[in-house]
This record gives sequence, structure tokens and C-alpha cells, in this order.
Amino acid sequence: MRKLFLHIGLGKTGSSALQSWLSLNTEALKKQGIDYADLKPHDKLGEHPSGNGTVLFEAIRARNFGHVEELIKRNYFYSEGSQTAIISSELLQNVWPHKLKKIEDICQRNNVEVTVIAYVRSVYEGAYSAYGQLVKMSGESGDFSVDHVEDYMAATLRSLRRYSDHFGNRIILLNYDDPDHDIYTAFCASICVSTSKMQATEKRINRSLSHTELKVQKQLNVLHGGNFSAPISKYMAGLSPNKSTSIHYDAEIMSALSDQVKRDIEWINERFQLTPSLTLYSCNKKSSGHSPEHVGDIMQSIADWALTYVPKEASRREFGEYLAKFSSILYEYSMEASKRVAVRSQEIQKGDLT
Repeated sequence: MRKLFLHIGLGKTGSSALQSWLSLNTEALKKQGIDYADLKPHDKLGEHPSGNGTVLFEAIRARNFGHVEELIKRNYFYSEGSQTAIISSELLQNVWPHKLKKIEDICQRNNVEVTVIAYVRSVYEGAYSAYGQLVKMSGESGDFSVDHVEDYMAATLRSLRRYSDHFGNRIILLNYDDPDHDIYTAFCASICVSTSKMQATEKRINRSLSHTELKVQKQLNVLHGGNFSAPISKYMAGLSPNKSTSIHYDAEIMSALSDQVKRDIEWINERFQLTPSLTLYSCNKKSSGHSPEHVGDIMQSIADWALTYVPKEASRREFGEYLAKFSSILYEYSMEASKRVAVRSQEIQKGDLT
């Protein structure tokens, strides 16, 4: 019987980094008898990796189970005589139970045994990282709160229960916070693969914004209504892609979390015999101190972006209006940059994008 390892995330546990690494090491894995179909070859470049399972998820969502079967038979097991394959996509955590049953039926019909691999992360840190992603990509402008932590825990539990109910003991749960193994070595150990000849990724993938960057981004999200949060955050992260960022710990939030969160953590640890155990916050938790960053420097960087960014035709008016508002708050930090942004705002609203 062939073996299929189905990596489903979970949220904010390094899936993008792992997928970039798997894409980079397709040939090295193949030499050890493992197929990782490189259906998203740009993943290895680290530009918003999505994993080779994105194609499978789209077929499942479209209820095209004939295509699902072809993907499993011909695309994911692509080497002649291959006995083991890996599929990875964080989107797969959202597949509904009746569709999981169809996937299982297809695999059984084709003599394929499925093992699910998922990561969990200390709940507070995972929730804060997920919140930061909302600020970066979705225009979130509110403050981090108890609701963010409890929603993150609920989503984690929902996915684990769904897969646990269907696949039983054929789930390998790994702890993102394991001090003895990074996500790559832990993954490879779980599928009995050596990392000795694997290439390392050269840069951090999908890095979080720092506490000060998040503060600035939230302020700007209010100005543009979230329309330009993604390109702004991408620009900021690109200026220093390997910057080390930390979690901001709020004692009031941590003390206000419901007992249900703690019970959910206990269920995960007992159900999956997780080692090391999942915790509310990381055992390596440090203080909320952050390396000094100046808001003015970040504002100046975003001004540089604003002076060169070319919006799509449909969002030209909104971009011009945003620049007018941005120039007003930028004045506090740089009179010269504020004036230049104001001029560009007028040019764009007149239709001059040169």
C-alpha cells in the first residue's frame, strides 16, 4: 500500500516556510523515495508559498472528485513505482467532513493510506501572529484582544476534531514550539526522512511585522480602509526580510482568557499525547520588550513606497485620497516627504501616474 502524508497546517505554524523548503528540496526528497510534486515551483523563491496541495483543495472545493482522483493517482505520485508522497496546503484544514470521506474513499480505491500531519503552536503566540497577519493583509485596524485568542483556539480545535473524527490515530501532531526540533527536522523525522542533504532556505518566509510596524500599519489601515495594507506590508517586510520580530504580551488579555481555552488545550494534549505539550503561551516566553524602532523612520519608508507605487485603474481614486490623508500625518515626521506625497496625490487624482 502506498503512503500519502497530508500536511494541513495549522494556522501560523510555519506552513509557508515549510512549503518553500519542500519545493526547494523536491529532488533531494525524491532520492529518498518521497514524491513532493512541485506544482507551485515559485514556492521555493519564498514569494507567498501556498504548497502543492492548493491545486487539490481547489478541485475539492469545486466538487470535482474525478480531478481529485487524477491528481492523487498521476500528479502527487509522479515517480515510477513511487510508494510515498507528500501533499501540503494550509487550506486543507478547512475541508468539510463529507468531503474528507470522499478523499478517503478515493485513496482506498487506489491503495493509498493517508496520514495527516499538523502543527500546533502555543495559543497566545499563534493568535497574536494570526492577528498580525490580519493587520498586514486584510486591513485590520483594531487592537489585539481576548477574542482573537479564543477565535484562534476555536479554529485550531475545530480542524483537529474534524480530522480526528475521520482519520482516528492516523494523525501526527507536532509542536511548533518544540525547543529540540525546528519545523523542518520535526517534519522529516515524522516521515522517516533524513535532512542531511537538504538545502536550507536563504531568507525568512512571510515574516511578521514588528510591534512598531504593526502600530503604524493599523494607523494607515484606518486611512485607506484596508485597500493598500497588503502592498504596504510587503514593502516594509521586504526592506528587512530577516528582521527578528517578537510577540507583544498583554497581561490583561492573558488573565482574561476563559477556562474553556485551557480545557481545549488539555484535550489536545491528552488526545494526541503531544510532546512537548501545547501551552497557553510559549515556555520560552520573554518580556514584551522590543528593540528600539522609530515611527518616523517607518513613515519615511512608506512615503518612499507611496511615491513609486502605481495603483490599478480601479483603485486610482482611492489611492489618491489615501495619499492626501497620509501626507497630513506624515507632516509630523518629515515636512519634505509630506509635501512630495501631497503633490503625488494631486497628480494621481488628475490621472498623471508618471
